[in-house]
Amino acid sequence: MRIRLDPDLETRLDRPCRQTDRNRSDVVGEALRRQCNLLRFERLRDAVLLFVEA
Repeated sequence: MRIRLDPDLETRLDRPCRQTDRNRSDVVGEALRRQCNLLRFERLRDAVLLFVEA
C-alpha cells in the first residue's frame, strides 16, 4: 500500500522514526492501528452509554 503525505507531515514523521530507530512503515502502521482501536472504542462506548441512559 502506498500513501501520499504532505511535506510537513512527512518531515514530522521522520523524527519519531529516527528516535525509535524504526522505519516509516512501522510507525505509520502503529499509528493506524491505534487510531482504528480508538475509533472502535469510541463507538462501543457510545453504544454502552445509550444503553445505560435508556
